Amino acid sequence: MTQSLPKILLPGPPEVLTVLLDGCIVGFIPSTEVEKVVAHLRELKVSSSAVIPNDLEVGYVPLSMGGQYPGLYLFTSASRFVRPVRNISIPSNGNENIELIGPFEQVYMEIQCPDGGNGGRKSPFPATHEEIHPTGMLSVVANLTPWSDHNQSPRNMYQCQMAKQTMAFSSQTIKLRADQKLYHLQTPQSPIVRTSAYTKYNVDEFPTGTNAIVAVLAYTGYDMEDAMILNKSSVERGMFHGQIYQTETVDLAERGSRSEQASRTFRKSNQDKSCPAIDSDGLPHVGQRIRPGEPYCSTYNAITNKTYLFNKKGTEDAYIDSVAVDVKNGKHLKKHTLTLTTQARNKPMPLRNGGACRKREGAWLPFDRSSEAL
Repeated sequence: MTQSLPKILLPGPPEVLTVLLDGCIVGFIPSTEVEKVVAHLRELKVSSSAVIPNDLEVGYVPLSMGGQYPGLYLFTSASRFVRPVRNISIPSNGNENIELIGPFEQVYMEIQCPDGGNGGRKSPFPATHEEIHPTGMLSVVANLTPWSDHNQSPRNMYQCQMAKQTMAFSSQTIKLRADQKLYHLQTPQSPIVRTSAYTKYNVDEFPTGTNAIVAVLAYTGYDMEDAMILNKSSVERGMFHGQIYQTETVDLAERGSRSEQASRTFRKSNQDKSCPAIDSDGLPHVGQRIRPGEPYCSTYNAITNKTYLFNKKGTEDAYIDSVAVDVKNGKHLKKHTLTLTTQARNKPMPLRNGGACRKREGAWLPFDRSSEAL
């Protein structure tokens, strides 16, 4: 049997690799010399010479089967994430040889633990860099979790996401902001157990939750499956309560012709007595409670002598937190824009999975199965 197709020979490794600087091809380099060039660039980074920036990212992607396209990728753009490591491939001469590396290049670098260990590898490897601190490779959020080595590894990753989702103090200037939606915790607490990162990054200035002790039922009762029973009296006293700040914008120049825009202002009709929440200027009172479907703003057209009401949308009550009117002088008319911030008081609902655990540490209760104290 003869072969119908010609034999396809697999190409060998490339003789030259592409060199890119901030995404642009600037040249080529022989494959046999690229490692020497990378080592020389890293030596220039940690030296005191200003030939290249000390935050240059040297991303050398070696040839691999089915891997990323090989080449030498250099990055110098601003606002890149970098972190310090110690370069041990260069003679110290009394210097620490601290090098700033980026997330792209560290994937292909050999970095060992501060104690000289291999990080659990089965085979030894020639390390070129060393971590400055055991937690240096972790992010800020990951460094906030205490006793990470006593948790299941997936729990540490889940907590990094849940800590960013928790209702907390996202800003100290909420009264001066006009975010579309902003969550704010009423009962913040400092964690009972903290890491050194809490003090280093001043996380107490922006609290991220409330301490809680949860008792888990085992071997008896129903399978609760991520459920939690809250004390009714504690909830009534404000446990886990928060606020939702929402901003509504009413622009008088959005609808109608140019003449109608010039004649439309914020004002309440003199004959309308059915809107106690709106003042005579067409704006609501600060602190006024607005229910769903109720009007919170009124505009008046001097040409048609008609009043238009803006009703609250949604299903929850809200309280007026701030009212601001912005008047901009255009070429031929004044543009009026109302920025209204409402505050909805949020309670911990039974159907919301709002409990994020920073630490799962088991402990025995002092009772046996017969409910007698041990």
